Amino acid sequence: MDPADEPSSLQDVLLKAIKGVREDVKDVKEQVANLKEEFLKRSRHNTKAFSAATSNDAAALLQQLGLAEVNGNEEEQIEKPSDCPVVAEDFDYSRYPDEDTGTPYLLDHHKKQLQKFGVNFGRGYFAVYDIHSDRSMYSFVTKSGLEYRGTADGCISAYGLMKSVAGCGGYCAVLFEHKQSSEAQTAFREREPQWKGEGESAKRPFKYEALKGQAVTSYVGAAASSNFPLMLDLTDGVQHNLLLVRQRELVVWTNLDSTTAYYKLALHLAEVYKHCSALHPNLRCNLEDLPEDIRAPLKKFRSLAESDHLKEQLDSVLSSCAEEDKFSAAYEIIESWMQSSSAKVPMSLDISRMFS
Repeated sequence: MDPADEPSSLQDVLLKAIKGVREDVKDVKEQVANLKEEFLKRSRHNTKAFSAATSNDAAALLQQLGLAEVNGNEEEQIEKPSDCPVVAEDFDYSRYPDEDTGTPYLLDHHKKQLQKFGVNFGRGYFAVYDIHSDRSMYSFVTKSGLEYRGTADGCISAYGLMKSVAGCGGYCAVLFEHKQSSEAQTAFREREPQWKGEGESAKRPFKYEALKGQAVTSYVGAAASSNFPLMLDLTDGVQHNLLLVRQRELVVWTNLDSTTAYYKLALHLAEVYKHCSALHPNLRCNLEDLPEDIRAPLKKFRSLAESDHLKEQLDSVLSSCAEEDKFSAAYEIIESWMQSSSAKVPMSLDISRMFS
């Protein structure tokens, strides 16, 4: 050792040790700060709205879930009774300047048409909920770490619930995605030339293939939270596209007229009521209470939502930790989730990436 480096007193030894500890703490703080920034950066760049999802996104998601996309028009045609006396009415979206303005009226229209087919609304039965203003009601994370967020325009759930994921979102049987066609919007603006509103313009043609990304991600987001088997109706008020997951298939019926669509939706709601009313007088049954053939498809979606609970736990625990303890605390939390057979940790929270 160089004599110049040799400590001359106990005080020098202690000062040198304290300096080393401070440098270690500083290093840990820098690592935590870098980890936080990396996590936030990944979150910012790996989030996509349901409305921005593409057909390729839908295909990748269905492949991850092991679901085949089936053409219901060919494989399972909807056949109304030949003597069916009910004829459903179309909805005239050209009476409204934009999609959002017309949504409450279209939801009321859905309710009236379904009542014609015998669907009951009120205490002990169903209710229609307008959820279009909650832009991030649903979310889930794929295996690649991509997080989808968004909402739908409305839903039919058990009666008497709050407009939240834990409320109507937890007991959703039918989800509605509304699209005002460009023709309907043009008709309104030609009829009302004095209108100066700033409503969103219809950007895409009303065809299932053009809107598949949004329809599928909305379906998955809602199904990941619901205790009910779910059917989605993507509609412009005239044409209807229905989606339903059964076993290992996503069955899609496209370009249905209103009578056929509401007839099928009414059959679906009757099935939900039959199973759930036997379990709970207010239809608020748990997923575990349903028959296995109904419960199995919904389990696929639950794993996509579980990673949100990991983020919540990290936020809760790390906010109360001292800076020098956050690094090890985060490691322990994530490691315990990875060791749990039921937890699906997204790539954006993979330990090898976060702590390398």
